[in-house]
Amino acid sequence: MARTPPEPSTFIYDADCGMCASTVRLLRRLDWRGRISWTSSQSLDTSPPGLSWKDLDRSAYLQTPAGDLHEGFFAIRELLLRLPLAAPIGALMRLPGVSKAGVPAYRWIARHRHRISGCKTPTASKPAQVHPNPPPELKRRPRWSQRQSWL
Repeated sequence: MARTPPEPSTFIYDADCGMCASTVRLLRRLDWRGRISWTSSQSLDTSPPGLSWKDLDRSAYLQTPAGDLHEGFFAIRELLLRLPLAAPIGALMRLPGVSKAGVPAYRWIARHRHRISGCKTPTASKPAQVHPNPPPELKRRPRWSQRQSWL
């Protein structure tokens, strides 16, 4: 009897984030078994059941064929476990205590990814507006090195 390949898990990511897109390009090369369906959140017509667009702006998700939904750090961990060459890294991410550091690290990176990499838009649903003459409370304070010396 011919064995049918397992249904792929779906990885949903932000294709407008340079760091996210380059990571997916790398991981896609490691998916020679076709275990992952790589889906950018921008390509979806509707948000997946149980998720809002805000959720998709905040985190990457992995949905398994069984219907399990993994978010952020746990999505990356489960994704790596499905890729043969990356599985040892995923296994290390399962060690006790790793998620205690991994979850906040993922959240910090996800929150700051627009500063870290070449992301096209901020995570908010609308692009940030630039004011030609911002009010004083919105003006940036000069960096410490740019401030006048008071000595």
